[in-house]
Amino acid sequence: MAVSFAKTNFITANFPGDYDLTNVNPRFSISLLQNGDPFNNGSATSLNLGISNVIRAESLGLGLNRAGGNPNNLRFNPVFTNSAVL
Repeated sequence: MAVSFAKTNFITANFPGDYDLTNVNPRFSISLLQNGDPFNNGSATSLNLGISNVIRAESLGLGLNRAGGNPNNLRFNPVFTNSAVL
């Protein structure tokens, strides 16, 4: 599955996370690609950013609790970067 953002994006999280090192289940202001099946070797997930992206958040969690044979990606959209490889 791939999610593609527009060319210009403003992403804001209006609350802090709870990600202390002693917290067993940390919560981040923004969590992406989280809580998938830890043994899923199925299809990869890609989050394609636009050309201009502003992320306002205290914390960002990416790829939490994920594992498997296929990579999960947070990247710039290949359509905007002259790389047609998906």
